Amino acid sequence: MPNRLAHETSPYLRQHADNPVDWYPWGEEALQRAQAENKPILLSIGYAACHWCHVMAHESFEDEATAALMNQYFVNVKVDREERPDLDSIYMNAVVAMTGQGGWPMTVALTPAGHPFFGGTYFPKQPRYGMPGFQQVLTSLARAWAQQQREIEQSAQEITAHVSRALALSAPAGMLDPGLLDKALAALARDFDARAGGFGRAPKFPPAMTLEFLLRIYQMRGDQQARHMAEFTLEMMAGGGMYDQLGGGFARYATDNDWLVPHFEKMLYDNALLSRVYLHAWQVTRRPLYRRIVEETLDWVIREMRHPAGGFYSSLDADSEGVEGQFYVWRPDEIQAALGKDAALFMHYYDVTGRGNWEGRNILHVARPLAEVAAELGLSESEVIDRHTAATYRVTFGGFAPGFAYLTGGDPIFDVPRRSSPRTRIAAGSVALAGRFSAVYPRESPGGWQLIGRTDQAMWNLDRDPPAALQPGDRVRFVEAGDPPSVEPAETPTDPPPVEPVETPAAALEIVSVGAQALLQDDG
Repeated sequence: MPNRLAHETSPYLRQHADNPVDWYPWGEEALQRAQAENKPILLSIGYAACHWCHVMAHESFEDEATAALMNQYFVNVKVDREERPDLDSIYMNAVVAMTGQGGWPMTVALTPAGHPFFGGTYFPKQPRYGMPGFQQVLTSLARAWAQQQREIEQSAQEITAHVSRALALSAPAGMLDPGLLDKALAALARDFDARAGGFGRAPKFPPAMTLEFLLRIYQMRGDQQARHMAEFTLEMMAGGGMYDQLGGGFARYATDNDWLVPHFEKMLYDNALLSRVYLHAWQVTRRPLYRRIVEETLDWVIREMRHPAGGFYSSLDADSEGVEGQFYVWRPDEIQAALGKDAALFMHYYDVTGRGNWEGRNILHVARPLAEVAAELGLSESEVIDRHTAATYRVTFGGFAPGFAYLTGGDPIFDVPRRSSPRTRIAAGSVALAGRFSAVYPRESPGGWQLIGRTDQAMWNLDRDPPAALQPGDRVRFVEAGDPPSVEPAETPTDPPPVEPVETPAAALEIVSVGAQALLQDDG
């Protein structure tokens, strides 16, 4: 029999609708019952993408014996922090005040008046990790309430007063002084991780607004220390496992100091802030890395986070098919099956090994500079980029289907970003102009053909046949998927629009910009 949460609109609350726990949503009904029966409230706050929220739900909230204890001694309230950030903020401040740390799932015991007197995060069903089992917590709280209610209520009022003072908005008298910026910069410098970037120790959250501050200090004053702290952190995050090296987008935080092991959920708000700070870093430095991260992150948002009815989803779950990080970790044999002869380069670049770096599998990350990888493999940097780019897209999008074109580098004439997911659809029979670009990889599997560009002209080859030259303004006509395009020489020096779509496409091609060649092109 579903509980009251079945009638809620929150996906997270509805995930708990079939629990044997007698859950209430936050509201007057729950508070009135607690006061009428003089029962403490057990408040559980989480969100849909939270891995440990799911673990605690499976271990405890779905367990009949645990649910019986909860129902006997407490009025149980479930809150979605994304639906009620106000409640989440209030009670998180209380938990941090009581324990020195916080997180989700958040577990808080309240008096019937709603004042907190006990707080924590995840509790295992049985004692482990140095923590008591959740049933032990429940029975201890019930016993304390029965025997020490007066003392508990007094303590809860003190905690409430402390949280109220902490949440009160106030500002010191007087004008803001520029010296405040100096103090903030000095504090950040003391906390800066010079080895791995970021500030403080694990768990490490991407400090988007702190990096914005540092970039602005550099713009205002030319402060090289501020720029270094910002850029080094941006580089380390972009190369770490917290960044999805294949699909784009950042996980919510890293569980280690080196940004390697993420907590695998992805949050819309994090990626909104991070795409902006990488954009600002690119505006300041013009480094292609930052532009690539911006485009990949926003492409991921467009590709995976848009709701069909409009708007965006708020998060992606850490668990897939019931397994944490299922689609973000790899074994060597999976990569070899997908890439064949290119697997060795891909694994070398992303530090993939047989022993793995997380629970026997591999979180992809960039462990060495491009020049070092090229030297170890005996290849030029451009060869590594070309082969790595092609291999990455084969892993990400499941192979090079006939008719898929992959454009690297870029000229505005193609009007596509340097690196994006399949997005600009070119129909069979459409016309694209030869212009300034670095490389196009329309691939058939296996083998295929590729269009390799230069600054103002391009050459292409068909499976190593002698290349035919393309001049700016030439039209490349894409025909049926799987067939090479035909070339129509330019008739006039005037460039027509970059793409002329046919009225009724018989087949479709995708042009995707990949930024690998652009890295060399911009740096040169």
